[in-house]
Amino acid sequence: MKKIIATIATLFAATSLLTAELPSVIQERDLTVGGRIGLGLNFFDFNCGGDVGEDIKLMPGFGLNAFANMPISTLATLPEYLEPLGVQVELGLHVHNIATNDKKDEDAKGHYFTLDIPILATYKLDVNDMISVTPLLGPKFSFTLGKVYNDGYLLDDFALKSPFNFGIEVGATAAINIIGPGQILVDIRYNRDFTKMTGDGEFKDASKNTFDDPVLGSGQSIDISVGYQMKLNDLF
Repeated sequence: MKKIIATIATLFAATSLLTAELPSVIQERDLTVGGRIGLGLNFFDFNCGGDVGEDIKLMPGFGLNAFANMPISTLATLPEYLEPLGVQVELGLHVHNIATNDKKDEDAKGHYFTLDIPILATYKLDVNDMISVTPLLGPKFSFTLGKVYNDGYLLDDFALKSPFNFGIEVGATAAINIIGPGQILVDIRYNRDFTKMTGDGEFKDASKNTFDDPVLGSGQSIDISVGYQMKLNDLF
């Protein structure tokens, strides 16, 4: 019993110390947090070895992102021209709609969900006191949640050998100081997956053609979103 009480007391003391130190840690790291919501123009690449479709068609998508950005200058001394450099980690949930004509020129449609984790290098450029523009670039780690679901003529719901996708994300964010302590964001990105989505097992299409471990293709999109960000320093 004494050991349990001692353990609880130790945990309580550690938590209290962490809570007390958190504001100073946040101020030292100059953290900015925010969120975005937006639409995507999906043009899934069926031509990178795909067994199902050929023609790439634009389809709408949807996404939600939360992010945190930290200047690298809070971790190391940098030359003045590198002080605007930062690192931004994001967590996003996206709905991807895809469409093509298959090998027999019949419509094919489907959709899938991904959990995305981009890790981006950023460089903040102040246009004036009200507006800043931040280019960003970096790798994106993505996980397909469930299957690629059939919305029309496509293979049966497409179970994947691996849910993991690796890609790249590049774009820019404009931040505007007009409301509250933070900034309104307008963001545009290009996303490109390098990993090919491969089916697990045998599939049949509507024409009874059989495919073993078929390659569907790889995702790409242009995403446009709006959001809001603020520095955590403003909360303390």
